[in-house]
Amino acid sequence: MQPAAALVDMRQAESAQSTYLTATLINAQGSRELASNLASTAAGHSEDRLIDAILPAAATAGYLEAKADNLLMIGINRSPCSSTDRAGNGQITCNKGGTPGCAERLIHLAQHGFAHMGTTYPITVVLSFRQIYGDNSAKQANSVLANEAMVKAGIQIEMQQAAGPTKLFYGTGAMKQLT
Repeated sequence: MQPAAALVDMRQAESAQSTYLTATLINAQGSRELASNLASTAAGHSEDRLIDAILPAAATAGYLEAKADNLLMIGINRSPCSSTDRAGNGQITCNKGGTPGCAERLIHLAQHGFAHMGTTYPITVVLSFRQIYGDNSAKQANSVLANEAMVKAGIQIEMQQAAGPTKLFYGTGAMKQLT
């Protein structure tokens, strides 16, 4: 059996590697929190779990509006992964084995709405995150370009820093990769 201190360290390490998401829906019915601290698990990344489990439950419960816009505000601790090699450096940030990255899934959601049981619900996505996805500057460069692709697709993005929001999506290492 491991000492308690080792168990605490392992939990902190696991937590540092996890992505957590909070989602709030705003529409004609008002404001409703759909998820709080939704973590990435073996069932999928937190964004996948939002799209695959939380949104269907919200549609079934009658929380989504079919004839009016549904504003989905997502707060997440790191930018979504991407399965597209946007920088051409071979360093994609998605490790989901051939399925679309979370950035690509959010782009599809923003452009096509959420389809459930024969009804398509228009969705406007607002995304706020704290750090760029990727454990090296090449992956972070791809994350920067994925963030820019999400903006072009109509997703409003804001990166949160300790001093407040900024429109900068990158660190210096990622910026060097892009130049």
